[in-house]
Amino acid sequence: MMCLLGTEWEDITKRNIHTKDDKSVSFINAYTYAEEGKSLFLEKYAQYPDVIRYWLALYIDPTNSVAKETNLPRFLHIVDLMPEVDRDILLAWREYRIKLKEYQEKTKALRDSLDANKPRFIN
Repeated sequence: MMCLLGTEWEDITKRNIHTKDDKSVSFINAYTYAEEGKSLFLEKYAQYPDVIRYWLALYIDPTNSVAKETNLPRFLHIVDLMPEVDRDILLAWREYRIKLKEYQEKTKALRDSLDANKPRFIN
């Protein structure tokens, strides 16, 4: 295993490219390939909802900050490939999460005002 030191590491982080043996590897390309691999795996095993349910829920959850909105149509297509019963459960759960997010946004102002003006109790 190779250890990168000092200026070599700084150079890699600035350019987002790692060069070794006349081969360049871009971190952005590596991330893109990893995302492609995840979606291909999920698509391949769509008929086995127990295998992919967790990952699909992670990617279609509207409250998840990790999931990207641009990939949502692709993951919803994978959900459509699932068996009907499991698909309906996952889509109902997603609708619940959307409503929960809307509710939290509506009540945020009220909660903030209550937190700012907490009642004081005298013992």
